[in-house]
Amino acid sequence: MTEAEERAWVEAARRGDEDAFSQIFFRYQGALYNLAQHLVGNPDEAEDVVQQAFIKAFRALRTMRDPGSLGPWLRRILFTTGLDHLRRRKRRAELPLDDRLRHRLSSAYDPERETVLHERQELVHRALQRMSPRYRAYILLREFEGLSYDEIGQVTGEPLTTVRVALFRAREQLRGILRQMAGEGEA
Repeated sequence: MTEAEERAWVEAARRGDEDAFSQIFFRYQGALYNLAQHLVGNPDEAEDVVQQAFIKAFRALRTMRDPGSLGPWLRRILFTTGLDHLRRRKRRAELPLDDRLRHRLSSAYDPERETVLHERQELVHRALQRMSPRYRAYILLREFEGLSYDEIGQVTGEPLTTVRVALFRAREQLRGILRQMAGEGEA
């Protein structure tokens, strides 16, 4: 989908064209679901968060400033909806292992290396569960979704300086948790 097509769909959806909004939904539902699943850690809850985010987006479509920034705008809505969901849940989300991490770390199949990579994934998985939801979200946006600092700023609605500081602190928190886990004999 080109930016011009996206703009046209946004404008049509603003005028009440439900088919245009359906096109937007089908274009972004997969990416938003992946982000939501990483954020909340449960497939069923991720579906709920995505549905809530699209409902909010539909209601707020008329207030969207730049129809060309649809992707970041939707991610921002999902991000805030997901964090609200985590706050309401009042317990830490269990983050499922991400197969993409395995593929990033492994270029060729080697059973011994696969075992080591699986153990590392388990360790990172447990460490991410222990992180604060806000910092976990920053790590997910940067490392799993591959967003730039500017894109993270668009998603979170925070200035670039805040994004840099939050990512620094998130990485520090993750390192500290991993060190603590190593001291507990989990590493």
